[in-house]
Amino acid sequence: MIEQLSNAITFYSFYVASQAGATGLTVTVDVYEGTTATPIISGASATELAGGLYYYTLSSGSVDAIGQYIAIFKTTDATVDQKDLPAVWTIGTAGVENLDAAISNLPTAAEVWTSGTRTLTSVSGITVSSPLAADGQHMEVVQGDDYANDDGRSFEWTSSSWPDLTGSTIVWTYYNLKDTADTAVVSMTAPTVGSGSQTIRLELTAAVTKLMTDGVNRYVFDVQATLQTSGNIITLVDPQSTITVLKDRTNN
Repeated sequence: MIEQLSNAITFYSFYVASQAGATGLTVTVDVYEGTTATPIISGASATELAGGLYYYTLSSGSVDAIGQYIAIFKTTDATVDQKDLPAVWTIGTAGVENLDAAISNLPTAAEVWTSGTRTLTSVSGITVSSPLAADGQHMEVVQGDDYANDDGRSFEWTSSSWPDLTGSTIVWTYYNLKDTADTAVVSMTAPTVGSGSQTIRLELTAAVTKLMTDGVNRYVFDVQATLQTSGNIITLVDPQSTITVLKDRTNN
């Protein structure tokens, strides 16, 4: 079982005698912390729940380190099949500490699907909108398809953390991971709003997509801007972002 730090945890153990749950036992519990088996509780009294099931709750103040907590339930009763029984909790590992986000923070159905497009905010605070983009760092493209804004199929990235992009030169560049010669640069339209939330848009033509080789994560891409005010170059979208190209079945 898994739990976060500083939360009370309850260990359970089941005693059997003659193939049935053993009731009315006197059971004590020792608790150890970590792989070094550091003892933190010794001889505590377990509580009988029902039908041979016993439990012990370790208080939240004792759950103060990441790792395993092992309880050993013990009885001196000679009728049980096994006198000592273990139980284990895992605390604060494998991202468990992040499992406390409020449900209200999750996107609603209306936010996920807007006018037939998929919208999702990545961990970097960049929102991407597109009929085929799964998140801000992955795209899917069908060979020979147009991705025009008039059709609601353009790719868009939005962020409030970018500098003023008004009048900047913005390009989307992709690289074939298996063929270094297969590279393309496509110009993007700079936003007209230079502060707060800004949106950049990519429209791909069939002339571009039909030249792309099909394959899962076949390409990587990035989006870079040359700022109008300073001439500085900044990367707006992670250069390790990937593109999956789906084969055109109609014309091939």
